[in-house]
Amino acid sequence: MKVPSDNPSTNDQPTPWQQLEPGALKQAAHRHRASVRQREWIKGGVAVAGIVLSLLWILTPRADVGVREYHYGGISCSEVGANAYSYLDKKLDESTREKIEEHLKLCGQCRMYLQRIEAKPSNGIHALNDNRLPRSHQRNAMFVNSRSISLAFGLRNR
Repeated sequence: MKVPSDNPSTNDQPTPWQQLEPGALKQAAHRHRASVRQREWIKGGVAVAGIVLSLLWILTPRADVGVREYHYGGISCSEVGANAYSYLDKKLDESTREKIEEHLKLCGQCRMYLQRIEAKPSNGIHALNDNRLPRSHQRNAMFVNSRSISLAFGLRNR
């Protein structure tokens, strides 16, 4: 790009100014300000939308947060916890017992839980009353247990 110099003899051709229509410069400035305002609104809107979505994500309750529910051997940790005392007392049918044994081979947390309750004297208290069972397992075991009790007595969800 050539830079105009002070010496008119070195310039190839001076560029003539074009005559503008009256108000054309004012319209161009107005369009420029409008586009700047629009970009600022879009930036602000994106920021607000990001904040709102972040808050919604944080405040939305999720059942799977902090819960380690494994399904080894075709049975979940909560079902193992719900059937722990029946398993130790050998009161389970063969298929459930095999599923629990397969689960225990792969799940160290449930294996340790069963070892703890096997070591302590049996006082007839259900596994849900054992405060050493992890909270996620207690909650899931309560759901499984309440459902199995309601099914045993013929109660249905209404």
